[in-house]
Amino acid sequence: MRRINAAMRLLVGAVVCGMAIGSSAEVVAYWPFGMNGLDDASGKGHTLVKSAAGVVLGNGAVSLDGTQTQFGTALPLDLSGYSNLTVEFWMRVAATTSVGVIIEHTETFNENPGAFLIDVNESAAGQVIGAFRTGDGYNLDATPADSASDGQWHHVALVIDASKTGSERSALYFDGAAQPTYAGFASDAWTAFRNGYLYIGSRANQGLNFVGDLDDIRISDAALAPGEFLQARSDSDARVVAYWPFDGNVEDAVGSNHGTLYGNVTLTTGRKGDVDGAYHLDGSKGDYIRCVTPGITGSAARTISLWAKADALSTSVQALVAYGEDDGSFFYGRRFEISLKTGNLV
Repeated sequence: MRRINAAMRLLVGAVVCGMAIGSSAEVVAYWPFGMNGLDDASGKGHTLVKSAAGVVLGNGAVSLDGTQTQFGTALPLDLSGYSNLTVEFWMRVAATTSVGVIIEHTETFNENPGAFLIDVNESAAGQVIGAFRTGDGYNLDATPADSASDGQWHHVALVIDASKTGSERSALYFDGAAQPTYAGFASDAWTAFRNGYLYIGSRANQGLNFVGDLDDIRISDAALAPGEFLQARSDSDARVVAYWPFDGNVEDAVGSNHGTLYGNVTLTTGRKGDVDGAYHLDGSKGDYIRCVTPGITGSAARTISLWAKADALSTSVQALVAYGEDDGSFFYGRRFEISLKTGNLV
């Protein structure tokens, strides 16, 4: 076995693919994290990229510790063709009072009419602000202070409706409740949305870093009503025991079954052309990835899936994945194994 490509997933039962409860409006982009990793679940290809430090996928969400230097769309997110938008997500703020940009479209929305921003702790600790930059000012709404200071998960939505004017143009919702307009920020000049990078957890990867957890970031092409928002975090499917997307590391994206590299195992291009999206093994003895044993004891049905690409075929058995230890028997004490031999899966 030469290359373990893109992802390896271990489940109890079958693989389930689904979206969180919500509206039937067109989804412009959706990042549920979990088994999707940094991929856009809308199918439109708006993949995210992140720095190795500061951004950790796990337990179906993403955690940011404030040291992140990159997190956002790999390519510009073109929103210029849409008239209305709803930007929503789930958030949990860490115990800090530092200003943190949660989501910002373009490098600095203040300088780019048609861009939007959602941040926390800007004017008061625990206060969440949602803002849209108009042609001559801002539409801005804000929660009371300390709304997000309790360490719990909260749903946030910024709804921007081109058909409305003044203070009604944009609306910030916190846990489904509309928040008041910030005094003096009710501009009436409409400006079309922009084509620009979407930054998550910082201002253009250069500061104002958010510290906390995010989940289910979704952008829809409509001014949704609260009943159409995501009604719950998608979380990870309860049947998924472990998931290693190999997006630059061997971390388990749905839990804590993280891996360790042994021997000459190196990052390589993944099956979708993503840089550092897979691991390459040169076939030398002692080259492998070992992961913490997930809890899969018992006799229930199991499913394990992965992508693999061989540089060359061999008459020798090439193990792709195995679970268990070597005890000298035919299967070396393993509970299961998937191997490759002269092009056949064993």
